[in-house]
Amino acid sequence: MTPAAVYLDANASTPLSREVMAEMMPALAELFANPSSVHKPGQDARALVDLARERCARALGCAPRDVIFTSGGTESDALAILGSRPGKVVTTAVEHPAVSGACASASECVRVPVFGSGELDLDALRRALPGASLCSVMAANNETGVIFPLREIAAMCRDYGIPLHVDAVQAAGKMPLDFPWDLLTLSAHKISGPGASASCATASRLPRARSLVHAWRVRPRCGSAIH
Repeated sequence: MTPAAVYLDANASTPLSREVMAEMMPALAELFANPSSVHKPGQDARALVDLARERCARALGCAPRDVIFTSGGTESDALAILGSRPGKVVTTAVEHPAVSGACASASECVRVPVFGSGELDLDALRRALPGASLCSVMAANNETGVIFPLREIAAMCRDYGIPLHVDAVQAAGKMPLDFPWDLLTLSAHKISGPGASASCATASRLPRARSLVHAWRVRPRCGSAIH
């Protein structure tokens, strides 16, 4: 962009901040080795990844081992949803395609409607939850700006013993992430970070969900490296 241009699409993606670029430079210029390698350059790169994981975990209030780095928000959402191997998944009618697409792959998917205002129909949500093995909702809508009542949603999920996945990609950097969650997805390019960089976090209190998500993550892939 030219210096005179005014960028007005930060809700879709943000420019990389100078501070973030400065943090990235060691990895781009010096610590470029595969962090899964056993040689020193690889282990130096691994130390940088571990530091980033610890900092993310501290910000989210979870354990470092429960933060998984991915190539983007779509992969993070798919990892959280499909990695949980849900039977019946409950979501909303206004989710981002990254969530709605992953939920459609479940054996049963119930989409809870919203009102004309964009607010979620909580009564319909409660009716849909029995028998579900996962509930997946966004924190803030990327088109309307409506913020879902996550504390109420989380309380309903607790009543039925259902893990709650929150797609917080649009919320991060704009509102406190102080709501309950069992699986949480974020994307760096929404908060002045680089593209193709995101995370999926799991709650330590859900050992089964955590183990399934991590098992899904480490499936053999060509050229795979530690994330």
